[in-house]
Amino acid sequence: MDKNQTSAGKASVEKGLEIFKKALSDCVSSEFDQFDESVDYEFSDNFKRKMNKIFREFLGPDRIPHPEVEEDS
Repeated sequence: MDKNQTSAGKASVEKGLEIFKKALSDCVSSEFDQFDESVDYEFSDNFKRKMNKIFREFLGPDRIPHPEVEEDS
């Protein structure tokens, strides 16, 4: 394969990735524009415990995000 063809192929892939990123960004933006920000969302205690478990595993027991649910257990 010619060196010029390789450079052209890389440029084509990079251009394709940029187009894909732009399309993905536009799609996500349109989804979030429809999101109702006036509603307050609250995570369930089960979700909080699961998050604590993940944080405890990777960051240690002193860095959990929801210590309030640990007191119930």
